[in-house]
Amino acid sequence: MAQELVIDIGPDGVVRYIHSDEAVRLLAGVLGRPVIRRASHVEYDNERGGWCAAMSPLGSPVILGPYETREEALAREHTWLIEHMPALLCEQGRGTDTTHCEDRHEHADHGTPE
Repeated sequence: MAQELVIDIGPDGVVRYIHSDEAVRLLAGVLGRPVIRRASHVEYDNERGGWCAAMSPLGSPVILGPYETREEALAREHTWLIEHMPALLCEQGRGTDTTHCEDRHEHADHGTPE
């Protein structure tokens, strides 16, 4: 299943994107070797009785799920990141142009998952 690729190029020149093997292959020739950091944790939660995606590595208290399958949790995680990553980057001080960050917050608020 093909997933949307969102690329953020910060004022510092650092490129950030949601990892996929396809994205790494596409960008490696242009950007070189990636440095990969976790944006979330997708794990089975025994207390909740299903797969959950915890967004805590991004500084968010959001926990998505539970979902019956790991694949469903991964899909919801990806959707959440697409919708919220621009706003989170602005909140983390990446946005030097406040108008740009306001636009990103506006876009990120649409279709917030449960």
